[in-house]
Amino acid sequence: MTTITPQLSSTSETTLEREESLSPALTTSTTSGKSIDFSGFLTKDFNVKSWINEALSVAASNSNSVIDYVDNKKPREFELLEIENHTSTLVEKLQFLNQEISNRLERTVEDVTKSMPRIITDLQVMQEDATKLKSGVSLVKSQLNNVEEGTEKALDRLKYLDLVKTRMEASRDVLKEAENWSNLEQEASNIFASQDYQKASVRLMEAEKSLVIFQNTPEYEERRKLLTELQNQLEATVSPQLVNALNQHDISACQKFYQIFDQIGRKKDFSNYYYGSRKAPLVKMWQYALLTDVPPSVSGTAGNVTGGVGSDSSNNEPTSPKSPTAQIRFQQQFQQQFPKKFTEFLQEFYDKLFIVLNQEHTWCGNVFPDTNETLMSLIENIFNSLKPSLSARLTGLVEFYNEECLPEIINAWVISESFGRQMEKVLFNPIQISSGISSSTNGAGGKDASVSALTSASMGGKPLSRANLITWGNVVFEPFSEYQHDYSEYEKNYLSILLKKTISERKKKAGTSDLAKIMSEIIGEIFMMAESSLERCMTLTYGFGGIGLIEVLNFFFTTFIKEYQTLLVQLRLDCGLDGSLGRIGDLVRSSTVDKEENDPGNGYFDFDQDNLQQEDWSNFHVGLRLLATCRTTSERLSEVEKKVKSDLIKVKDLSALDSLNEDLEWYERRSSVTSSLEGQSKKSNFTGTQSSLLLLRQSPLNSYNLNELLTNIEIKQILSPSIKAVETFIRLCQRFVFDTIFFPIAKHLTNLPNMDAWNSVVEKTKISPFKIQIPTFSLQPNEYITRIGEHLLTLPQQFEVYADDKSLAFSIKSLPYSNEKPTQEKEVKDLKEDKKGDVIADDDEKAKATSSITIAGEPNIITEESSISQLDDDEISTDEVTHAWIASVARGTIHAILEKIFIIPQLSSHGARQLLTDLGYLTNVLSTLDISPTKELRKTVKVLEMDEDQIFRVLKNKDKTNIENSEEFIDAGDREILVKVAGIRGIKMLDL
Repeated sequence: MTTITPQLSSTSETTLEREESLSPALTTSTTSGKSIDFSGFLTKDFNVKSWINEALSVAASNSNSVIDYVDNKKPREFELLEIENHTSTLVEKLQFLNQEISNRLERTVEDVTKSMPRIITDLQVMQEDATKLKSGVSLVKSQLNNVEEGTEKALDRLKYLDLVKTRMEASRDVLKEAENWSNLEQEASNIFASQDYQKASVRLMEAEKSLVIFQNTPEYEERRKLLTELQNQLEATVSPQLVNALNQHDISACQKFYQIFDQIGRKKDFSNYYYGSRKAPLVKMWQYALLTDVPPSVSGTAGNVTGGVGSDSSNNEPTSPKSPTAQIRFQQQFQQQFPKKFTEFLQEFYDKLFIVLNQEHTWCGNVFPDTNETLMSLIENIFNSLKPSLSARLTGLVEFYNEECLPEIINAWVISESFGRQMEKVLFNPIQISSGISSSTNGAGGKDASVSALTSASMGGKPLSRANLITWGNVVFEPFSEYQHDYSEYEKNYLSILLKKTISERKKKAGTSDLAKIMSEIIGEIFMMAESSLERCMTLTYGFGGIGLIEVLNFFFTTFIKEYQTLLVQLRLDCGLDGSLGRIGDLVRSSTVDKEENDPGNGYFDFDQDNLQQEDWSNFHVGLRLLATCRTTSERLSEVEKKVKSDLIKVKDLSALDSLNEDLEWYERRSSVTSSLEGQSKKSNFTGTQSSLLLLRQSPLNSYNLNELLTNIEIKQILSPSIKAVETFIRLCQRFVFDTIFFPIAKHLTNLPNMDAWNSVVEKTKISPFKIQIPTFSLQPNEYITRIGEHLLTLPQQFEVYADDKSLAFSIKSLPYSNEKPTQEKEVKDLKEDKKGDVIADDDEKAKATSSITIAGEPNIITEESSISQLDDDEISTDEVTHAWIASVARGTIHAILEKIFIIPQLSSHGARQLLTDLGYLTNVLSTLDISPTKELRKTVKVLEMDEDQIFRVLKNKDKTNIENSEEFIDAGDREILVKVAGIRGIKMLDL
């Protein structure tokens, strides 16, 4: 076969080479500079006529290019001659090509003929080899079938023999066990008499194994009862020795007894004896503790506790005497200690418990196969045996402290968490006992044995799972679940009582003489309370109580703002203001007004201006302190909100922590996550435990609402109710400052509606004795408006003293009337044009024209106060701050004057002109202060300038725009001004 393959390859290659040599001959050829394609001969659908026509067309195209240079008389002859020559050449080439192909084909056939005998021979050899291989495979297959049949028979025989042997042995064992049961009781009695307890346990173990052969027989129950009695007898016999060995920490004896209990199937009873011996001193310590902050009903005294100290009635553990004498002795022993707070006692109890558990971690590994499981069961047994329970003690703590119980609960929680963290290190990463909790205990025989260091201890038994973590942690941390779930209620009560105490104590110390100082000083304490609540939330709930914390903080801040508002009302009364937050026009000192109204000899405007300003500006100082308090409150509130967000966002990491990992590698990984929960206290390095974290994650605190909050907490304003309350208080404080400045103005406006000037008539032209007419001069502004104008003009000078005080610039956007829209330049221009175009027929109207509002022509009079609202407080200059305050007072003055004008009982024509004169004076004062008049003032003046017919027509045509001036009073607000001014002028429309 190896000789055929190369020959075939050689022949194939030769044939391919020759075929390739034929291809170039059938490709192209050139004639008269043009190529002719001979490859068409190789195609399957070769057409002779088509190929000849194509070849001759090439010659025709060549002849056409030469005709131009030949005699034009014989073009046809030349073309035929050219085709004939081309055809002759083409025939010669075809003949040559045919000869060449024939020669090559002949050589190829000759080569193939020579190599054919060799190929035939190789094929015959290959056929013979394939036949031999087929026969060999058939032979092997038949041999394998024979082997398989023989093996199957041999295996069946072995199975049969093994089955016979097994059944014979089982029959022998059954017969032997039946024989043993006949003398089991007598044999056990002899073994007990010889005190060979190990042999007795082995005999009872064998009897228990053989008990199964009596199932479904009448003798089963009787023999089972006998076995149980013998096991009980063995346990009762060895139990005193077991208790003594456990108390003396005798490892070899305990190992022997553990094996005995294991063989009789009572390992759980052995564990109960072990738990009882270890928990006895701890239970007594807990039971007879003298506590100062737990009511006697749950203090755990001997009179309130049933059952023996250190015993477990459910497990019948004989760990301590139950006689009354022993009870009295224990009580007297523990009553010699000094009373202490529950948290102090709890720390001592956990220290003692940790010392015991740390010792047992090494000792029980020599007796029990699973050290950690045993240790966790011991912890659970100890806590379940505490009377009263930890939960009852915490309830007593709440009853004692009432609303102030939360710090004590958190202290107890921190102590419990510290114990849990230490236990996790012992259980999963054994370490040395720290110097802070190491001490000595009474060991075997009353000797002092120091706590051993766990330097080489290792975990025994199977790895702990997540279920183990929850089991051992429940007894320690579950009593706190109630307080974690209701954290918000406890926090709310605690903050409320703290707030009330803080404010009441400061008021008692400082009195009510300086309420603004009290409000300023306690603001720091209030925000320290809020920050402390955040720390308490992170400590007790790891932040899972975040929703409740936010609700509490909003409640706390709104409550303290309400308290501040109450103080502010009292402060207004102390400063001589009305104590209310009513309309500005009603702002007066009631005592001063009553005095002036009841004293007929005292003119209304006769007062000491210097004393008034001194008193008002002293109140202004108080207002500045209030604004500074507001600024501090707003800044601290923003800081608290940022801190709350920063701390709560860490709960995301705790929620995403892989708590389902069974290899407990979380202990190292969790440090990077839970370390963020450490308090700022320098006394503790507490990082929390996995057990407490798992309980919190499974509690109702880990809700959908919490996850939604954490998802959007970075962009969400979580303290919006508090911020709104603070903004309200800021406006009230600004109102206080505003009222102190506005008080003189309000005083002047008190008697405005009842002035006689509004009802007066035009005096007739006077004639002198010499019959000379005395002319009537233009009206002059009333004294009230001049006093108001003087007060407004002194404001820039007064504010200049406080220009550098940042309190004035704080929240400048929320000043009273800061959103008032000033009169636009177009409206003022229209007003001036209307003034120039008025045609007054009556002589009295000349006085009216001269007393109307004067509008200054300078463009800088019209200012856009609203641009201030586009700046931050820090970007506003002192001049802008001063102007904003003056503009606020000026607009308040306009509103107050208009309110008083609208309640004038009756306004005569002369009174209307006088009122226009007063308003014109006010407008000039505003122009001097670079303040534009308000829209309401302009509309009021517009109505006062109209005669009765014009007013009547505008009132009648309220929905039309083709009547003069009516288009200005279509708006509802403008229409209201029209109706009010018309009413005081005695013009009313009857509703028909």
